Amino acid sequence: MRGIVPGKSLLDRIKNPGFWENAKAGKHNAPLNAFLARTVEAVRSVYHGPLSYASLI
Repeated sequence: MRGIVPGKSLLDRIKNPGFWENAKAGKHNAPLNAFLARTVEAVRSVYHGPLSYASLI
C-alpha cells in the first residue's frame, strides 16, 4: 500500500532492495496499524458489522 511501504506500485515495492528484510522485521506494522485504526474509526460511523483485513504479502 502506498505510504506504508515505499513505491508507487506493488511491483515497485517488492523490487525495493530492502523490502523482504523490512517486511520480515515488521517495519511496516506501525504505519499499517495506524492506517487501520483510522479506517476502522471512519467506517464504524456508518457500518456496524464485522470487519476483516487481508494482505497480498
